[in-house]
Amino acid sequence: MEYTRPSLKRPAYLKRNLKDRANSPHVGATLKPLFDYILEGTGKLKYGITTDAQWRRHMRFATDRLPMAPDGTYDRIGTPPPNDDIINWDADSASTWFLDRLLPRLRTGSYPRTFVIGDPGAGKSTLIKYLLNIHHSKIRDKYIIFSRFEYLKFKESWLNIDDIDGSLDEYFSYIMLRDAILFFSYDRDGGDHPRLRSSSLFSDASMEDLMLSAVLALNRVGRDPVVLAEEARQWLEILRDSLGARKIDTAALALIPHEVRASLLSRLNYHRGRKLAGEDIAKFCLIMDGLDAISIEDFFFEGDQHIILRRILERKSSLTNFMISGRRISVASAPMFVMRGNTFQHYLDDRQIKLAETMVALVEPIDPEVAIHNAVLRASDAWARAQRHRLSQAEIDREQAALIRDFTRGIALIMATISHAGKIKGGHRAAYRIFGNNIRTAMEFIHKIFLMFVDEFGARSDWNEVDTPEKFLRALQTDQGGLVVRQRRYRLVELLLFSYLPWFETAIIPRSGSSRSGSEEGRYRDNPQFTGILDNIFNYTTIQHRNESDLHCFLEKVRIIQSITQWRLDMQEELGKGGGADDLFPSEEAIRRKMKALTGYRPNELRIALNVLLRSEMIVVHVAGDGERGYGVTNLGQAVVDGFCRSLSYIEHVFHTTLFPRPLVEGLVDFKRESSVERWTAASIRNAFIWLTYLRFVEGNKAGGTEVPGGLRLWDETNKNVRVSITRMFSRRRRLDHILVRQGAVGRRAVLMINRTMDEWRRRGLIS
Repeated sequence: MEYTRPSLKRPAYLKRNLKDRANSPHVGATLKPLFDYILEGTGKLKYGITTDAQWRRHMRFATDRLPMAPDGTYDRIGTPPPNDDIINWDADSASTWFLDRLLPRLRTGSYPRTFVIGDPGAGKSTLIKYLLNIHHSKIRDKYIIFSRFEYLKFKESWLNIDDIDGSLDEYFSYIMLRDAILFFSYDRDGGDHPRLRSSSLFSDASMEDLMLSAVLALNRVGRDPVVLAEEARQWLEILRDSLGARKIDTAALALIPHEVRASLLSRLNYHRGRKLAGEDIAKFCLIMDGLDAISIEDFFFEGDQHIILRRILERKSSLTNFMISGRRISVASAPMFVMRGNTFQHYLDDRQIKLAETMVALVEPIDPEVAIHNAVLRASDAWARAQRHRLSQAEIDREQAALIRDFTRGIALIMATISHAGKIKGGHRAAYRIFGNNIRTAMEFIHKIFLMFVDEFGARSDWNEVDTPEKFLRALQTDQGGLVVRQRRYRLVELLLFSYLPWFETAIIPRSGSSRSGSEEGRYRDNPQFTGILDNIFNYTTIQHRNESDLHCFLEKVRIIQSITQWRLDMQEELGKGGGADDLFPSEEAIRRKMKALTGYRPNELRIALNVLLRSEMIVVHVAGDGERGYGVTNLGQAVVDGFCRSLSYIEHVFHTTLFPRPLVEGLVDFKRESSVERWTAASIRNAFIWLTYLRFVEGNKAGGTEVPGGLRLWDETNKNVRVSITRMFSRRRRLDHILVRQGAVGRRAVLMINRTMDEWRRRGLIS
């Protein structure tokens, strides 16, 4: 049986491009300031620049909860942490771990390796930056220098994939010298920008002798000592010139050769360290950050990160043993790895991590509603700073409180509407979770919704005064504003599927570049055109297979998610009989058996399908203590299967990227709404008819002699939802895309299209 996609005539221009809307005078004047505030609210809190007061105001922990009436404060769970290794339960537990456990072990050299692990977006990196900033004076007292390895910067400017060890050495000596200069020559006062000491170490005349000894220690045979002394003075001059009043010219440090940086670090540490802190020697802690993008599912798609992380783990505590001119130059250091939990488990199984020599710290995810509200709080702080020239402090405080309230309630209204449109159980709080822990993605999506609504408000004569961020947020709180949001449920689902293109694109495509999913030995890549949150759960991983009744590829991924969910429900009953938490995550083989038992379906390419679901964030992988990989369903995946995929708005947009049996849709040519709203509406009804017909056919045929249980069937609820949506189109005169649609004409055209489709099926022998 061969499959194909329905043909689609795509518009030649991006008529509904939200980026173009954002540049329109009306929308731009209203939302440009608001979007700037959102960007600041979701931006990273910068290490070494963010003030201590800002860190304490905006740092959130696992116990934080938002009260029912959001006023800028947070409630907290009073229970103790379920696991002593959780370090972000609250501010006190984080500081206790850092000051009483981590720093002493770094100082004494016991447990030289530390792993800070957690889910993607849990705030691992932010927590470490927070602790480094607010405890900077205690860190200095312990004479420990922290250096942060950032993968993206390393890859962009330093990585030579043919010489990974050499690239790592170059980058390590660079960041360590940078942070040693900060440590020896700068002070921080209140967490603001660092300030250069009047008695900077590198302005000391004795540094000339230290630099000269570092250069001479390289043992360059045959070199004139006078020439070497001149080189030493040149490198020292570069160091001194790089010292600004508030920051270092880090680019200048790259001009100093790696071997000179390494030799200087070694001598600086031992010689200068003893002089400045009695008998103590400065110790480095290398924070391996930015490698937490690696996860089990990424191994299927990426290469360089996997290779680099493996090499770093192999070197472990010898990361700063530099081989130069046949000699080893060692600088005392200990690594701290910041990574996802499943990556840690993967390498633990690889025997590259010895728990007896390792301290493991767990970071719990932050409540998504709290995280988004915190972004609102930060955005309102940016707004307040912009008002200082025209409002008194009392006015700013009063207006800021109103802004936070309106902003938060507006977002809650949007989330509640998404929850209703996607049939998500749990209301607006559950809708936050479809974004996972990626708050930037959530706020970027909210900004796109705001663009759409400002455009809507601008078209209404009675709302022509909505021309500032404050007025816009207040307008969302009115009855009319709420009505506009609820009437645009279809648009909210559309923007979850795509944002900047006038058509839907899948998130994952084969490496060959084909727009259809093919086996290709499982080699897939991200689709750069994909701009949505939701992906197509009906995408196949094969485009051709034997014509057998038990290969229902149309529902393959849906059945995978349903099987994982059912496995979890079954195993929860077993936990009381001696089972462990790892048992809640079925293995690939367990999923295969569960699918066969539930639906009789034998998946054709289960491994490929699992990896595509992983990459589109509909499932997650869990690595058990014995190294066995198991799978769980994300909130996003559950929402797609339980709600979104059963709605007309979802079906309409994924219809043209879904594979159907070729005779079912061959010759079908469709149009997007830009060509004709009436024709597009009628075609959508015809497409829904095709979809429901095929869905009923698939679920009505037994696979392997097994009938699909009623609780797993999609057809009944999908049929009901689609009929309700189509009926609503004809229940009253309504405007679609600001164009008055003639319901009678649409209905007649839709019936004609359906009849023509059925005639074609009869001609092909599909129906009698």
